[in-house]
Amino acid sequence: MKKKLIVAAIAAAMVAPMAAMADATVYGKVRVATQYADRDGVYFFEDDDDLIGERIGNDAWGMEDQVSRLGIKGSEDLGNGLKAIYQMEFGVNVGDGLGKSGDFWSQRNSYVGLAGGWGTFLMGRHDTPYKISSGKLDFFADTAADYDNGCDVAITCLYNPNGAGQLFNSLRVDGAIAYISPSFSGFTLAGAVVQTDTQGDFEDADDFASAYSLAVMFNQGPWFASLAYEQLMADSLGVYGILADDDSKWRLGLGILGWSGFSLSGIYEDRSNAYFIDGADRTSWQIQAAYDFGNNRVKGMYGNRDDDGVLFERLDFDTWAIGFQHNLSKRTDVQVLYRQLNGDDDVPDDNVFAVQLDHAF
Repeated sequence: MKKKLIVAAIAAAMVAPMAAMADATVYGKVRVATQYADRDGVYFFEDDDDLIGERIGNDAWGMEDQVSRLGIKGSEDLGNGLKAIYQMEFGVNVGDGLGKSGDFWSQRNSYVGLAGGWGTFLMGRHDTPYKISSGKLDFFADTAADYDNGCDVAITCLYNPNGAGQLFNSLRVDGAIAYISPSFSGFTLAGAVVQTDTQGDFEDADDFASAYSLAVMFNQGPWFASLAYEQLMADSLGVYGILADDDSKWRLGLGILGWSGFSLSGIYEDRSNAYFIDGADRTSWQIQAAYDFGNNRVKGMYGNRDDDGVLFERLDFDTWAIGFQHNLSKRTDVQVLYRQLNGDDDVPDDNVFAVQLDHAF
């Protein structure tokens, strides 16, 4: 408790003087849900009576923070159409005090950069272009049915409070050097390389980058489309004893957003050599739909993940969700949703009912 108070005091001391600057903005979101979870127990990798792990099922109410955050951002006019930009953003687990990161505080997108008519250049911690490419297509973002929510590999489900169900692999990385272009007739290009820590003990990490991420996005009127590719190189990351040289994936996203109140999206991802394991391949897809009327939105989604290869061949599942959102104002809303996951073999069935209250400032 004392540690939390000290951290909070330091954060407040840092934010207060910075917020007084003319071009600085303090912002945030508070998103908390009370959830009822009905999760089956499961045995992991049971073969010839050799048991690696077991998760005990649960059936209970609980509170979950859904990616609350606090940040400060701003800019400085450098003249001739050029400006310096910065942002420092932190996750604040206000609901359960121990959210998805396992800490009360966690670092989110934090960077410094330059921006002008030519685009935006930044360095620091940031979502990769691959992750950004389909963000607009997830109508359940920052809820129990978020397509990035849940654990990815079966054995990690033993300790993950959000259960199974991660459909797609999206990364926020340290060491990002990124460029985002201005819009050209609706098209935007984004690219990033990721560098390892030069102080790390990586004997072979002498390459300029350990990963790269590319995306092209089109957004004009209600129409949206994206195509992205991302690759992580094993030797540059200091990963040894592996069977594959890289972990690569590509993602396609298509959507109609806000057309006469209707929104429809589809996402497809193909991943090869997941976690640098040769032949550990995965395909995931999801469709979502939403309809807005008055201050309300109804929405639904269905998704599927199909895994192959060592440690992955018994991790298939499908999942669906329905939800209702009522906007109390432009910054405050309440949501009610139900998500169901039906897993194969080592993925436990996972059902969640949630009532969530959100406020942005």
